[in-house]
Amino acid sequence: MIKDAASFDALKRRIAPVCKRTLRRQVEAYVKYTRRIPLLQEFVPGADETKLYNLVSEYLQRDSLFALPNSQRQLITWSVRKLLASSTFAIAGALESLSPNACGKHWTINPRALIWPKRA
Repeated sequence: MIKDAASFDALKRRIAPVCKRTLRRQVEAYVKYTRRIPLLQEFVPGADETKLYNLVSEYLQRDSLFALPNSQRQLITWSVRKLLASSTFAIAGALESLSPNACGKHWTINPRALIWPKRA
């Protein structure tokens, strides 16, 4: 990691002959890019998907989570929410990988059955 401006400037001078930053519009004549056309499709979640979303959200908002280490909680929460937005099938694997951390510590997770027992 570069800690001071002088070292950063020296590094920029050293890599300048081989590394040049360009914008897409500056190289469009030379590089053929795929034309990106955004497609929007309305999605209305079913009752089971809404229930899963609410259960996962409730779980992630708890003060104490046995399955998530405090040092990684924010990153893992973000990742789980991203998977949850992707699909209900995508979230199942993530929840199964978290469950060994929680098993044997007051409660268990069964993501295939969409069951989260309350902690004792």
